[in-house]
Amino acid sequence: MAFKKLFTPTAKPQDGMTQAAREAIVDLLHFGVYVDSHIALAEDAMVEATARTLNWDPNISFDYYEGKSIGEVRRVRNDDGEREEFFKTVRERLPRPEDRALALKLVEQLFAVDGTTPAEAQSLPMIRKALELG
Repeated sequence: MAFKKLFTPTAKPQDGMTQAAREAIVDLLHFGVYVDSHIALAEDAMVEATARTLNWDPNISFDYYEGKSIGEVRRVRNDDGEREEFFKTVRERLPRPEDRALALKLVEQLFAVDGTTPAEAQSLPMIRKALELG
């Protein structure tokens, strides 16, 4: 995936989020892309379009973080215990309800761009529960 050019470094973030929250959203988007073991071009395009709205910290290499995030998602996606811990860390990095709601909305949009697969539909309740959104 070509996420490396998505984030425009800014001196002062305008999105109101912490860097940890941005990273959690990226992790959830990567989880959404990989949950059904099928990476669709439409999903990639949607991630690129939405990721541009995040004000990534210019002091943190997105290239490095992207590799770490994708590796983590691949590691946890088929292990219930590891996946639960992954979702717990995502929740902890998204303390504001509005950031958690945005993260869920973005994942739902990601799933919808190419038609929600059974694996994606099955993961939505896990994500909602992890984000404590009902």
